[in-house]
Amino acid sequence: MIFTNEPLSRDHPFRAIENVIISLHRSSAFDGWAEGSAQMFAQNLHRYRQGQALQNNADPGLGY
Repeated sequence: MIFTNEPLSRDHPFRAIENVIISLHRSSAFDGWAEGSAQMFAQNLHRYRQGQALQNNADPGLGY
């Protein structure tokens, strides 16, 4: 689902449902996005295994 106001407010009813996962909203697609996403995942997996900070993190302080 895409919402008019993002991120959802902290008191939005969906936040109280245990089987709902709220994730980032991707607003566009482009040629090569799947390959780019796979590369980003692989790079972050490598960084994770090395104990390094991950790139492109969501910010829970912003609500997502």
